[in-house]
Amino acid sequence: MPGPLYVAPNRAGLPYTPYLTNAEYTNDPDSLDTSNLVPGGSVQQNADALFAKIVQASSWMDRQVHYILAATQDIETRKVRIRTDGTVRIATRGMPILEINSFCSEGIASVRILMPQ
Repeated sequence: MPGPLYVAPNRAGLPYTPYLTNAEYTNDPDSLDTSNLVPGGSVQQNADALFAKIVQASSWMDRQVHYILAATQDIETRKVRIRTDGTVRIATRGMPILEINSFCSEGIASVRILMPQ
């Protein structure tokens, strides 16, 4: 088999979603030719090599800003105090927060979630 063998992270079972797909890259009018990323390689080898480079670039960008730029679903657990007006302010690790899927609390009769606009 000519050239190095690339195994895309998603095919290796790694839970990572890069910032763009192979199709998004190749369909862009400014994209470079990706048919020879693996010299003499098959279409699948070149697709895997492109995906590996996209993952590397996505990871590099995460390291530059010191957090994951992609949408993530995170679970945060902490003790908080209820204010006298009944509100709870929670400082989260990541920003921005676009959606809260669920909120659990002990000892609070009713919960109303207000998201900043």
